[in-house]
Amino acid sequence: MDASANTAYLTKEEQAPAAPKFLAHPTAKTGLMGWLTTVDHKKIGFLYGFFALIFFLIGGFEALLIRTQLMVPNNNVLTAQQYNTLFTMHGTTMIFLAVMPLSSAFFNFIVPLQIGARDSRFRVSTPSRFGPSSPGRSSSTSAGSSPPTSTAPPMARGSAIPRSPPRPSTPSTRSTSG
Repeated sequence: MDASANTAYLTKEEQAPAAPKFLAHPTAKTGLMGWLTTVDHKKIGFLYGFFALIFFLIGGFEALLIRTQLMVPNNNVLTAQQYNTLFTMHGTTMIFLAVMPLSSAFFNFIVPLQIGARDSRFRVSTPSRFGPSSPGRSSSTSAGSSPPTSTAPPMARGSAIPRSPPRPSTPSTRSTSG
């Protein structure tokens, strides 16, 4: 009999101790770090799609607040400043944080499969484009939640554009009788 068959009948004390796992060199990254540092085009496409879905839900919540304000006349759910800020945030969220990353998700996931490539063309640059964009998306959403403030004094009425003096009216040279 070979030695591997005999080890099944040995007790734990008789078997050789296994090497500790914390000293072993990992062969592949797993868990969250495996997803965030991947160069696999399918995982990167999934990450783009996941973040696009999150911001699509945030944009949908912003749309619900806008529609709630417009539900009845003179509704006091939002102030005028909050409504204007939320309307701008909704447009920005839906276009730049939901639709454009969703197109990147489709392009990263599907195009290499359609053309029969084993992987995407620029394996290292694709995750480097996704990585910095995630915190940027989060900060742009949280930054829009407070209305912008200005310390500049309001401009006096009519001082923004200098007006030229009115032209003197001249009598018309056309005759209305035919």
